[in-house]
Amino acid sequence: MCRQPWQCYPASASAMEGPIQRNREEIASLCRRYGVRRLAAFGSIVRPDFDPLRSDADFLVEFQPVPVTVRMQSYLGLREALGALLSRPIDLVEDGSIRNPYILQSVAEQQQVLYAA
Repeated sequence: MCRQPWQCYPASASAMEGPIQRNREEIASLCRRYGVRRLAAFGSIVRPDFDPLRSDADFLVEFQPVPVTVRMQSYLGLREALGALLSRPIDLVEDGSIRNPYILQSVAEQQQVLYAA
């Protein structure tokens, strides 16, 4: 029996078929445009229980070192561009911002790296 819902659906490459897999090259292009060092998907978008009509898309992002104002513009631009590309709401979480150890473990176990510079 699964103690957490995400444990019932282990992340796998086949689970990312759909909006992520169809747009892999465009996602990499956005990462280069917005100075992303690393981008990973997590949550329902990498699990079999993904609902194309209702699910949002969760991403963990690490940006290249830049001044805070540039990083904020990159963050907002990337979130908007991913939302337009995937046609769904985007939760963009900066690497290092998750403090809850249980959430951090959950993200670490299910994330699928999409881009690494």
